[in-house]
Amino acid sequence: MLHGSVAHFKLETTHGQIAFVYPGDYCTPGTARLVNHAKYSYLRRGWHIDGTASNFTPGVSDHFGEIQNFDVLIGVLLSDVTEEMSGEVALYPGSHTALSKWFASSENLRAVRDSGGARLPRNMTENFRQEVHGLGKRGDVFILNYMTAHFVTPNTNSDVRQAVYFRLSGTSFQPGDMSPLMDPWMNWKI
Repeated sequence: MLHGSVAHFKLETTHGQIAFVYPGDYCTPGTARLVNHAKYSYLRRGWHIDGTASNFTPGVSDHFGEIQNFDVLIGVLLSDVTEEMSGEVALYPGSHTALSKWFASSENLRAVRDSGGARLPRNMTENFRQEVHGLGKRGDVFILNYMTAHFVTPNTNSDVRQAVYFRLSGTSFQPGDMSPLMDPWMNWKI
């Protein structure tokens, strides 16, 4: 168990997600490794929070009817990512607060639970703070509140972006409890 001034988290996990973004991934169709403004604008409005259902990976992410929330997303770079548009994660600081207010409506919570991430309020994107790009060196760690809106940028670089992600919960987390969607810090308290 990690003991700190912010929270107590179980460090035991059964798995991590290895995530590769290959050169050309998410780039403008018909180009080698270029991104035009329209393509990037589409991607940045297509943010998500993990645990909402989608058809992205059949048998894994198509869990419609439930939200598989947790407390903290930890990303570890396995390769250097020193330039923007290298397939890095980009995130919206403070979006967890705005989304928790949005989820306070039982109608919104029900819509995402039943229909998945496609029902997230993408119209709120322009109200979020400017996105921050997760740049760093191999071994750098990113720690995000579960509710932080994020997306993967196009990889215009010639290198594969490699990272591993872990999804952890605090000792007071209860599976199936949707309360943290309305209070994203509830399980972070000492």
